[in-house]
Amino acid sequence: MQLGWLPNTSSGLMVGDYISTSYTTGAFGVFAKANKKTGSTFDSAMYTTMTGLEALGTEEQVSSANDQPVPDAHSDHGPRQYYDLDNRIPIPPSERD
Repeated sequence: MQLGWLPNTSSGLMVGDYISTSYTTGAFGVFAKANKKTGSTFDSAMYTTMTGLEALGTEEQVSSANDQPVPDAHSDHGPRQYYDLDNRIPIPPSERD
């Protein structure tokens, strides 16, 4: 795979345009693969295994099921003004936090 085969974005070369964390019955690694472009068309894909990796050993299982909010906790920043991180799509004042 060569860098020239990857799409260039405002944040640099990318192999995917999203971030995901999934909790399932196992851990699934995701792998990116790009092939040489055909003209201006990119040829890239994301792959994973058919079965996830199982947890090893007998480590303590953790859960947030019984967590409670911290009393009087406050954010260290104001409400978001934009839907996106590039500050291009404003959130209407009536829909802000």
